[in-house]
Parts: sequence; structure tokens; C-alpha cells
Amino acid sequence: MSVTTGPATGYPSLATRSVIEFSMALGSFAIGICEFAPMGLMPEMSATLNVSEFEVGHFISAYSLGVMVGAPILAVLGARLQRRHLLLLLMAFLPSVMRSAHWPRIMAP
Repeated sequence: MSVTTGPATGYPSLATRSVIEFSMALGSFAIGICEFAPMGLMPEMSATLNVSEFEVGHFISAYSLGVMVGAPILAVLGARLQRRHLLLLLMAFLPSVMRSAHWPRIMAP
């Protein structure tokens, strides 16, 4: 996305800044929901996966740890790549994500 600048200021226009701020707020909200929503679903997750809530808590902590470690690494490594190449590289993970979404059905007796 190219950023248009205002007259002789070098700063993005108000409309462009609004879109950028909204996008960042929406991304932050989505990340927060992904990390905090499973805590309210722990009883259902433990019943579905046939594990204790204690173990579900470990699953949630492992995900959060992965985000905490992986996000800065991806940011640093991704800054060196063109956006198109980074997108294609991240899309390589799509099959494993889709498989994990269907895991309870795959493992059901």
C-alpha cells in the first residue's frame, strides 16, 4: 500500500492515517480475542478433547508462548522480504492450519 502524503509535510493524509489506525486496532483486537477467548471455553475444550482443564490451560499457554516468541522473529525476518514473498511463505502453513482445525473429526473413533 502506498501512503499518500499531505502538502509538503511528509506525513500521511488524515484519511490514510485513519485507515492505518483502524487496521492496527482491528489487528490488535483480533490477536487479543485469539489469545483470551479460549480461557472462557476451557470447560467445553476439555470435554471435547477428553483432557483436564489443567491441560487445556497448558495448550493456551503454549499458544501464547508461541505468539510471544514467534511474532518478533517473524517481524525481523519478514522485514527483509518483499511483502508478496512473505505472504506466499506464510501461506505455506495453510494446510497444517486447516488440518488442525479438523483434528477432532480426524481423531474421532
